[in-house]
Amino acid sequence: MDGITLPPELERYAAEAMSTGRYRDISAVVQAGLSLLRQSDAELPEFVASLEDARAEGERDGFLTATQVETRVPGSDRKRRRSPPVSSDFFTRGQHAISKRRRNASPKADPIRRRPLCMRH
Repeated sequence: MDGITLPPELERYAAEAMSTGRYRDISAVVQAGLSLLRQSDAELPEFVASLEDARAEGERDGFLTATQVETRVPGSDRKRRRSPPVSSDFFTRGQHAISKRRRNASPKADPIRRRPLCMRH
């Protein structure tokens, strides 16, 4: 198993994990990843079974319409607001703008509003 080849992005991630001291070597990084994969594979059948049980219950007892769900949920009698459609890159652009503001902010300023965090008199 010594001849493991990782894509460049995973090599960088593993190197960063080792440099921060979270893992002692590449073997520990791979071991942690395989442990998570094993856990995920073990939980998958139970999850699929719960979905199948929910579907069977819905077919047996009937499904609720959206209106029926709204009447059963507390606080759903408020007027529903229609939000404008969001483009697929909305969140990416927003995160980029926040990161850019944080890079340009002074260390004693709030990174979003660029106001001083404390005032001295």
